[in-house]
Order: sequence, then structure tokens, then C-alpha cells
Amino acid sequence: EMHRPNGNLTKALDYLNRAISIQPYNKAFKHTKAELALKKVDSARTQLEKDKLLQEAVELASETKSGRTGATHSHHTLAKVHMKRLEEAIGLGEADFTSPHIQSIVKNIERELEHGLQAKPGDSYLLTEQARLAELLNNSPKMFDSLTKAFTHNTKLGYLAVQLSSCLVKGGKPSEAKK
Repeated sequence: EMHRPNGNLTKALDYLNRAISIQPYNKAFKHTKAELALKKVDSARTQLEKDKLLQEAVELASETKSGRTGATHSHHTLAKVHMKRLEEAIGLGEADFTSPHIQSIVKNIERELEHGLQAKPGDSYLLTEQARLAELLNNSPKMFDSLTKAFTHNTKLGYLAVQLSSCLVKGGKPSEAKK
């Protein structure tokens, strides 16, 4: 219902809630419900509704984090939640990487990607999100300038160095990226 053309997301939520009530410890159902909440963000009418859905996705994905080696679904969902927050902030004109809000969002994305890639280094979903993050930061000239400025002021933050390096490589400046 969630993935079919013109699917009914309300009906999908009903099915998931019923499945969860029957098997409350089934992580696959909760993960799917987190993905459904994330999907519903795009059709949310108010900022409050978007925030509520994003928070619901975070809570469900956090519940389903597995101690099993190689399980990366929750990391991917959490990275997507934070990517939505970053895209929204940039869309609202907040492209200053020196802003604690933007730094916090990027740090959360990178933390989830790093933990997921440690569990499964070749995970294509996580690598795709990593590429999306680099592209998003690189495609915003304000963000790139801000990232450069932030790194100049604090060279000890590893995640800044990684992002700046990635942007420089994509911009065709590998020698600067290496520095």
C-alpha cells in the first residue's frame, strides 16, 4: 500500500498498526512504520506536522536499531530523517555552516552513516546517502563558503575536514582536498 501508485498511506498505517499489535517485537514492522512516517513528511501541511512525523520516524528507527552485525536499516532511516531536516533548513535559506543548528544536523547524518558503514562497509543505501550529503553541501555555494570558513576557524573538527575534502574532490580540486 505504501509503495504502489496512488497508495493509501492511512490504510498502510492501519495495516502496520495491526501487524505491530499482533507481533510487537517484530522490528521489520516498526522499521516500515518509521519509513511510512518519513514518507508522510512530504505531504504534511504544517511545520508542526512535519516535525511530529520526523520525530516519530526517529523514535521508531531508534527502537529498531539492532546489535546484529550488518543490520543498517535503522541507520539509513535516521540518516534520511536528518537529510530531510538539512534540506529543509537550506530551503529556508539557512546555509551558514558556522550555525550550530546546521552543524548539529550534519554531525547527526555523519554519525548514522559512520555507524552503519562500520557494520556493513559496502551498504549501497548508506553510500547513496553519503553521496547525497556531499552533493547537497557542494551544490550550495553559501554552504561551501561557510564550510570553508568553519574549517579555517576550527581545524580540529574531523567531520568538517571530511565534508570540505569531499566537496573539494567533487569540485575537481583533489590536491586542496588532500591538504
